Amino acid sequence: MVTIFQHDEKRRYLTDMLEIKGDGEVTIGQMAFPDTCLEIKSLQRNIKESTKGTFFAENNNMHFE
Repeated sequence: MVTIFQHDEKRRYLTDMLEIKGDGEVTIGQMAFPDTCLEIKSLQRNIKESTKGTFFAENNNMHFE
């Protein structure tokens, strides 16, 4: 049986998906290790240090927050 909590959890997930920043977004929740290559659209970034956070493409630039 599906509970209200499960519906609310799915609603939050879908809302988050609709609020993507810029032209594309990648969120690293655990850890990206050095020598990882990240590509969003035609933009690339090589990770030099262990990193956790959100990368997004906007106005032909890749941003990190």
